[in-house]
Amino acid sequence: MIERENQPMRMLHEKMLDVFRWRSIISTSLILLGAIAYLVCAYMWNWLMWPAITACIAAVALFVLYVFIWPRLEYRYFAFVVHEEEMEIKQGVWFRSHVLIPMTKVQHVETETGPLLRAYGLASTMIVTAAGTHKISGLLQKEADELKAYIGTLARVVDTDE
Repeated sequence: MIERENQPMRMLHEKMLDVFRWRSIISTSLILLGAIAYLVCAYMWNWLMWPAITACIAAVALFVLYVFIWPRLEYRYFAFVVHEEEMEIKQGVWFRSHVLIPMTKVQHVETETGPLLRAYGLASTMIVTAAGTHKISGLLQKEADELKAYIGTLARVVDTDE
């Protein structure tokens, strides 16, 4: 059995909870607005009201679930750690995945930040291998850059930005 250094799994920054919430507010608000529009149309054109009311109740339930409950679960079930030989990422609420990325398989590492992450001073670090891309969103910009440099050093990846 391979012995690894005993490092604790790292969590995302707490500000990522707010980012998860805002993402959910944006997406579920569209569903809620659609249900309300359907309710208004049903009232104006004398359609059956029970489908419209059911749609509104379902939309409100989804809003509550995805804005107040789901972000905490997403935050709680995401963790990662970087070892010298490999990187480990655990994630998922319903379907959990546990990925080990050998440093020898890393092709390149990059950071990115969108408007919502930037508003909270956060960034994403993406580890690219031939098999796919693994993303760690929710690190402070400085931490994301440091993680990118550290993984790049361990994987011996050349940074073209500097």
